[in-house]
Amino acid sequence: KALLKGSANKQVEDAVVDAIDQIAALVGRPAKLEHRPAHPADVPATWANVDKAARLLDWTPEVPIEEGLRRSVAWYRENEAWWRAIKNAEPVSSS
Repeated sequence: KALLKGSANKQVEDAVVDAIDQIAALVGRPAKLEHRPAHPADVPATWANVDKAARLLDWTPEVPIEEGLRRSVAWYRENEAWWRAIKNAEPVSSS
């Protein structure tokens, strides 16, 4: 993980680490973080937010991040055969 410069990006980095910690707690295993140099295609900074979507589309998130992570972990547990086939480059059954 490359250290992001600037306070806004430090907040993003902290949010990513917090999400990783939450996922680790949900799956019941510690995260294995591997720190690497930034990839050339990585965006060096972000100012992402949902304000424009709220303004132009009248959209706001309805699910808190904690609940979204919980739902995502549950989905992956319920669909293990699907993601394992993709991970192992096996044909995926349509059943």
